[in-house]
Amino acid sequence: EFAYVQVAVLFTSCGGQRRLRIHNLCLPVSADYGHLFRVTDQDALVTYLLKTAVTSLRGKTPKEVRRELSQRCARILVTYREKTGDTANLGQLLLPECLKLLPLYVNCILRHEALSGGPELTVDDRAWQMQLVESCRVDAALELLYPRIFEMSSMSSAGTNADEFTVPTCVRASYENLQSDKAYLIENGLFIFLWVGSTVVQEWITDVFNAPSFTALDSESVRT
Repeated sequence: EFAYVQVAVLFTSCGGQRRLRIHNLCLPVSADYGHLFRVTDQDALVTYLLKTAVTSLRGKTPKEVRRELSQRCARILVTYREKTGDTANLGQLLLPECLKLLPLYVNCILRHEALSGGPELTVDDRAWQMQLVESCRVDAALELLYPRIFEMSSMSSAGTNADEFTVPTCVRASYENLQSDKAYLIENGLFIFLWVGSTVVQEWITDVFNAPSFTALDSESVRT
């Protein structure tokens, strides 16, 4: 059995022609909660929760939106426990295999500036954050919530060409994973930061910053 979704978009082309674009989508339907949780697209779900939360800000306070988002996440996990018939200890947190990172992403949404920006966040900045979220693709929304961290101090050339380098693997975004003898590039699609450990090898600091030592680095002078 399937559910069918059809969306019609009326727009004007660059040449001034009025056009109608129709999108058709066919989705399988299942009454089996176990199957539903096994095939859930976590990335799409997180993006949906983020965008609906931001859209709700137009009629509700940020505090109300954050509370409803937390309750929605809790209902998803409670439903998984109830419908899958798991008899584990009630005090144990159970997560579907494909939604193991859902609590992490929901916590990131709760901390997003559009929902929890402090008094230093201006109205214009909040409006910009809301518009940005509503226009984000799925991959961009996930990067915005959970930044990528690359270990840069050990990056080496990919071959004979000195201008070609292998892309370093991502490091889990946690301060516990940042080692003082390495440097990391942190980016979320909007901002890029270079985190330099206090015991990074002197040669790397000289090559990158042309500075004699770590203590000689001036974050203001290298800011772009």
